[in-house]
Amino acid sequence: MYSVGDILWIVRNDRPGVMPYSVVEEVTKKTISGIETAFFVESAGESDRKIKLDNLNGEIYTSVEDAKSALMQKAEQAIDKMLNKGLSLLDSVENYPEEPETQSPAEDITKNIVQEETVVLPDGSKAKVNIIGDLP
Repeated sequence: MYSVGDILWIVRNDRPGVMPYSVVEEVTKKTISGIETAFFVESAGESDRKIKLDNLNGEIYTSVEDAKSALMQKAEQAIDKMLNKGLSLLDSVENYPEEPETQSPAEDITKNIVQEETVVLPDGSKAKVNIIGDLP
């Protein structure tokens, strides 16, 4: 599964952010009920404090690219949820003009970017958002 020396990227569930951990110890225990393997890790900033990997509350990734992809997916889902909530509010307002439909919003996204902002998502993570179109 993991090897001593591996770097694991943990996206914590109890607080926002991602943290690299190094696998520093692998313990295999044989009992009557079977063989159990436990991994102990140390965070990048605390090399003298071993933590059992199972005690960390988060998702484990073996590469920074996988961790980034997961964080981007979470950010996109949170942004979509916020936008859908706004659209449902517009649906409840009478006589509000509907937005014209486009074939593919991704096709011309770069030529209409007005501003780039960083937003804090409900789970505390940050995401860059491109504001497209005319600003009031």
